[in-house]
Amino acid sequence: MRMTKLLTIMLFLLPLAMGETVTAEVSFKASVDKVNTAYEEKVLLDLEVTVSDPLIETKPLPPPAMLGFRIGGSVSSVTQEGGSTIRHYRYELVPSKSGAVEIPAFALVYGDSTGVDTLYSQPIVVTVAQPLPPQEEGTTPWTVIIIAIVVLGGGTYWWLRRRQPASEPAVEPEWQAEYRDRLSEAIELAQRQKYRDFFDRGSRLLVDLFATIYETPLKGKTVDDLRDWIKQQDMSDEVKGMATDFLRQSESVKFTSGQIDPRSADAQAAELRKIVERLLA
Repeated sequence: MRMTKLLTIMLFLLPLAMGETVTAEVSFKASVDKVNTAYEEKVLLDLEVTVSDPLIETKPLPPPAMLGFRIGGSVSSVTQEGGSTIRHYRYELVPSKSGAVEIPAFALVYGDSTGVDTLYSQPIVVTVAQPLPPQEEGTTPWTVIIIAIVVLGGGTYWWLRRRQPASEPAVEPEWQAEYRDRLSEAIELAQRQKYRDFFDRGSRLLVDLFATIYETPLKGKTVDDLRDWIKQQDMSDEVKGMATDFLRQSESVKFTSGQIDPRSADAQAAELRKIVERLLA
């Protein structure tokens, strides 16, 4: 009898020791392509979801706030192995500081007609090296190569430049970082289920971001005025639709006294992240 109890406990603890959160029908784990990286390199985070029951639906929640990394891009894929469905959600993480940096736990909501539940991945610590010091002028052979290319191809280069339209000025890194930090703060409010504060912070973020990008004052405008203004701007129809929908939802939350639906709020948090990333791209 003692041996039977011991084997049962070991089988229950084995998935936790392997760094996974496992149920009878769904497993969720996180991994990275490297745990030691240079400051100038990206880290690939892979969230793997395995579902053995086709009736189970899964939905990853928006990425948590990360100190030391920012998300450079994401992609997803689905495969079938035997009777299981395997989904991968991959994120490119760009280091923003050196040292031991933790990738926090990501959350996954799953369920069927009988109810829903949440799984969490294990946090991962990545060691980021110090940024490389700037090289002194004249100490690298690339300097000689670049000078030779400019000298030999100077005439052609300037001729092509005159024929091409002027490129848009690059966005300052500090400018992008400010709005990414404000986005992370808003998303964190949604994750803590402070939905009214999230919608208030998120709508102000959108208005300020539009005002900065299009260099026009927007404070004091009503939601209807903002929606009309957005429709007239040079941006994709998808971004226009998401932005006007978010502002309309924020206005609705402001004047309602009832409970806010968590699923709807989580979906709006994902939409807000998508809008900001599209505008900062």
